[in-house]
Amino acid sequence: MTDVLDTIEWELLAAIRRSNARRRRRRRLGLFGGAALGLTVATTSAATIGPTALDRLLDGSDAPSAQLRALPDARRGTLRLDDAAGNRWTLSLHRTNGGFVVLAALPDELRNDRFAPVVGHSPLGLVADLVDGPVISVGPAVAERDGTLSRLLVGEVDANARAVTIVLGGRRYETRLTPQVVAAAIRWPPPAQILPQGRALKARVGDRLRLRAFAVALPADALPPGTKRISGSVETELDDGRRVSEPIPSTCVSAACGVTVFKLPDQDG
Repeated sequence: MTDVLDTIEWELLAAIRRSNARRRRRRRLGLFGGAALGLTVATTSAATIGPTALDRLLDGSDAPSAQLRALPDARRGTLRLDDAAGNRWTLSLHRTNGGFVVLAALPDELRNDRFAPVVGHSPLGLVADLVDGPVISVGPAVAERDGTLSRLLVGEVDANARAVTIVLGGRRYETRLTPQVVAAAIRWPPPAQILPQGRALKARVGDRLRLRAFAVALPADALPPGTKRISGSVETELDDGRRVSEPIPSTCVSAACGVTVFKLPDQDG
């Protein structure tokens, strides 16, 4: 049972690499012969007025959010930023008691709504994504106030990154990186289940995954009205001076194709 739980993947932030699920499974099959691909579990939690929405989520005071709590003594990667509409967001990259790495980005004023999916994976699931490059995930977080949508792009990247830039429609958006590095032990499958590409990855990464989170608030004119999906690229500058460009496959950024939109209180209350 423990081996199965170690590979559970929580899809809690809508659309982060959801479109890449099949590619993700194919990649893991190419790395770990016979390794469990895991389960997908959706968890939601009702918010109440008080601290920020993310504080309430990590506090674990209600049963659904308890498994998302950050380890009290473990380092967390955190960011606070405002979107184009002036809404304040808090982002957290942290480890949980269950051995998962969780990325959460929520608007502070989220009240009597449902927490949308916050992305969480086992370290083994995350390390498989380093085969393609230093970026592990990138996806949207969307809020609506007074009928106006505002969007963030958030994700995870190898800790050796010192700059991450999103390129959409020829425009470049510099992201902010968490100053903190989150490290998590990787429980590799038995050697007989690791295929040659997986062995090469293990030799490069070792037994510890080291990550930062990044985020950028897109300006109001970044996407035409009615945009449902985006595609572009992510450019990462590494500590050794190398620059790596990776594609962002077609990614949903709208409720029309499945993204959860956080409803925030109107300005007039």
